[in-house]
Amino acid sequence: MAAVKEAPLHHLGLRHRPGTPFISYIGIKPHQHADSDQYQGTAAFITGLPLGFNEAVVTDVFSCFGEVTQVVLHRTKRSGMVVFAEPSCRDLALKTAVSGQVVEYFPPEEEEGATGVKAWVRHHKALRPGHEALQKQLDAWVAAHEEEEERKR
Repeated sequence: MAAVKEAPLHHLGLRHRPGTPFISYIGIKPHQHADSDQYQGTAAFITGLPLGFNEAVVTDVFSCFGEVTQVVLHRTKRSGMVVFAEPSCRDLALKTAVSGQVVEYFPPEEEEGATGVKAWVRHHKALRPGHEALQKQLDAWVAAHEEEEERKR
């Protein structure tokens, strides 16, 4: 087995939360495998993925560098491998990380498929009227009460 020279890990800035100035950093380096030439020149090892990222999101993020043919994530979803269609795509991703540029990715809002706390909050808000509806109900009640008081006099 031939020894593989370890490539340095570069950090790609990623802004993925709309409305905040915070940047996450994804570690990226060329993927090197001593026993196989299958992905030679087209694969990149990535680490430090933000929580909640899955294969589809990673594909969307890295597609700005070119066509992504495969994404394989570790079971913890915090690291993995991205395979590009062309070596130039992987090289562009690495050059972007080396130069310190920031990639912006804003995921689409998921209105229909909310789960967990988001789903509960939406359900909770849907069952309860807003301030305007409550104010109308109060105004109607006060008007009815005042009419009743007038009739009693």
